[in-house]
Amino acid sequence: MSKEPKPKTAESKLRRSVKSFVTAGMAATEEFGKRLAEGLSAGSVVALRGELGAGKTVLARGIARGLGVEGYLKSPSFTIINEYHEGRIPLYHIDLYRLPEGGADCGDDGLALEEYLYGDGVCVIEWAERALSLIPDDAVMITITYGGELNEVDLDLAEDGPGDIKEEIEESKEELGAEDSMRTLRVSFSEYSGSCNGGN
Repeated sequence: MSKEPKPKTAESKLRRSVKSFVTAGMAATEEFGKRLAEGLSAGSVVALRGELGAGKTVLARGIARGLGVEGYLKSPSFTIINEYHEGRIPLYHIDLYRLPEGGADCGDDGLALEEYLYGDGVCVIEWAERALSLIPDDAVMITITYGGELNEVDLDLAEDGPGDIKEEIEESKEELGAEDSMRTLRVSFSEYSGSCNGGN
């Protein structure tokens, strides 16, 4: 299953961008995951960080749905790794919660994480901070935090126009009576640009 990491040459430069999105409730977070999955392919790694209960597993479930996994997706806290092969490409759902911070980096856990990270499917890793040294440079990094402000919404996500997205969030606030369900997702992604000779 293993394959070599993508080569980095002197002519390429890894650029990383960060965008913030706000979701209003679990359904919206799951939908975000489904839409994110559309751009994932074999070898993609999505590293999730956030406090307990922030919504990492909900987002992972959305990614699974977007890849065509229909069964119940549960957090693999006890098994650490769950594999799903019924979607368009394999999904490896990894939860490092029970490992100490940096515990997966030492290579003594028997997980063989690199076999999955550079394998033939999509890796979604919860509590990714416990294995940061193993995460590929071109992984999609998502940090989920509680709460959110309307001005942090990336309106490019709106299928029906900016007004509808704002209206949907405001309606969710009113229904819940609080912003407890709001989440801010900070998405950091990278791509290789052309020659870095003479570039800034």
